[in-house]
Amino acid sequence: MAGIKRNLQFFFSSGKYLVCDTTEKQEPKSWLRTDFIEFNGAKRVFIYISYTIRKCKSISRYCKEHFKLYAAQTSKSALSPKPPNGFEEIAIAQPQNLKDGVPYERDVIVLNATIKAKMGGFYLAFLDQGVCLTLYSIKVMFYFCPEYYPDLVKFPRTISPAEDIVGSQGQVHGSCSDSNAKSTSKLLGVCTTKGVWKTNASCLCKPGYEYLTHPRRRCKVCGFDQYKSSLDNSRCKTCPVGSYPFAQKTECRCNSGFFRINEKDNEPCYAPSGPVTLDEKKGSYSKTTIVPASGIGGTLAPSGPVTLDEKKGSYSKTTIVASGIGGTLGLLFVIALLVCYLVNRRQKKLLKMQYKAMKYLRGDEDSKFDPNRSILEQCEELPYDADWEFPVKRLILQGVIGSGAFGQVMKAEAVGILSFSAGDKKSIALKRRLKLRRRLMFNHIFQDSAGNDCTRTTVAVKMLKAEANESDYKDLAIELKIMIHLGEHSNIINLLGACTRSEQLMVIMEFAPHGNLLNFLRSRREIYEATWRKTANNPDAEFTLADLVMFSYQIARGMDFLSSKKCVHRDLAARNVLVGEDYVMKIADFGLARDIYKSDLYVKETTGLLPLKWMAPESLFDRVYTLKTDM
Repeated sequence: MAGIKRNLQFFFSSGKYLVCDTTEKQEPKSWLRTDFIEFNGAKRVFIYISYTIRKCKSISRYCKEHFKLYAAQTSKSALSPKPPNGFEEIAIAQPQNLKDGVPYERDVIVLNATIKAKMGGFYLAFLDQGVCLTLYSIKVMFYFCPEYYPDLVKFPRTISPAEDIVGSQGQVHGSCSDSNAKSTSKLLGVCTTKGVWKTNASCLCKPGYEYLTHPRRRCKVCGFDQYKSSLDNSRCKTCPVGSYPFAQKTECRCNSGFFRINEKDNEPCYAPSGPVTLDEKKGSYSKTTIVPASGIGGTLAPSGPVTLDEKKGSYSKTTIVASGIGGTLGLLFVIALLVCYLVNRRQKKLLKMQYKAMKYLRGDEDSKFDPNRSILEQCEELPYDADWEFPVKRLILQGVIGSGAFGQVMKAEAVGILSFSAGDKKSIALKRRLKLRRRLMFNHIFQDSAGNDCTRTTVAVKMLKAEANESDYKDLAIELKIMIHLGEHSNIINLLGACTRSEQLMVIMEFAPHGNLLNFLRSRREIYEATWRKTANNPDAEFTLADLVMFSYQIARGMDFLSSKKCVHRDLAARNVLVGEDYVMKIADFGLARDIYKSDLYVKETTGLLPLKWMAPESLFDRVYTLKTDM
């Protein structure tokens, strides 16, 4: 699309300018000059003059039926030139086949002329030598190429050149219009003299992002269960069976205990089926037959059974004789031994984790929550409320949706968690679950199957990484207790349950389908408009200042709730605010939360990682945290 800029347009007070000097004494010679006209960056200007001329040779011997157009280029600060000094002819109006009598406005003729810019501006002048002339308008214009967005590329507004240039001199450098796009070559375009772009440049969406054209061209991050490994403008693909999107959604990795035949992203992952064992014992002699299962995930070809004979010798040594082992079943035999080792190690790890759970969660059985004391002050004394315990076998982990230095959050499905019965019908855990159930039913987050016990609710599960230490485990346990005793609020991430009797300490929380606020805002940067007007209540289609104010209000409500509990968050940032269903803001990550019940301030006494980028100066230098430092 070409752009045309009107630099100057003359209209006369009476609607037109007339001159007709028919004197018989001598040939007339008069000038009409414009004011100074700046080029304003234009390389060439186009002049269009609308006029009519009367046929007048029969009226006066000096009457002319043409006029000349002159121009003088100069700087703005120079003195105004007087025609003809410094002026040169640029066009002549000499129409043919003029009609007799006074011309009408419908007989208007247009004179075209152009000027190449050499100085800061110019003057126009008309030489009248007896013409009967009517001027209707003078238009001075230049062409430019407007901002252009082809295939995720942005070219800036560019003034058209005076002449079309062939080669690198006339090329304009573009850039990718989306921060999640990348080019594989230089982005070059040419702006023509008529204000039209010529280019074949394009940008490609980075791995983990797909190309969308509606409502605008952009690169959108792949969905929760999708990935894209290539640099191109293709759509994201759903992760194969048994895998989940890893890291920046650039690849799919197998779920724990699942494996691929070929290490390709588009291959499904399988879990090998356990072999069937048949035991036979006679005194000190035992015989074990291992029959491979028919379905072993496609990773091994099935073969015949393996028989193990165990004989106790005279020297009290155990001898194992394995017979019938083929090439593939030899591998199965090794796997079986490895499984035995892993099960033994798992049992030891489970006992160790259960000891930690007892150490940090048990508390004093006779202790009860005292509202006159701070949560943290009595946190270690308070016992873990077993009504929040949820069976780990009902938890179906799906994939990592966020991670930190020592912890990670996984998307999961919890079977029957909202209707899971607590031991006491008056239990706080049961009441809170029922309240959340009503809200989630309204928002259609969970899906019903046959009966309440089979209801699958999408949840977020927070757990520690393998390299986490004792201090990290303690922090997660304290976070769990804080969430239990803080209570429920619509603008914080609420607790749904916990798994403390498994290999991992797992904190089960509400799931926020739109991710964290930081990525949410970045993804809508291109459609943001600084206006209060809204035509749709959907931030995916329209994002305005009104949405930002509403988000800020909701975050303030959540922080007001925390402050009412005398609790300092210490790490309030957009990455720790999650966007729930219906775009409800929810403050999350209470890992650094501390209460300030007694003195309205908390002084950190231990060492550990802190978010320096977002910390207030008094917190950074003096380790002092108050309700104000959260703001």
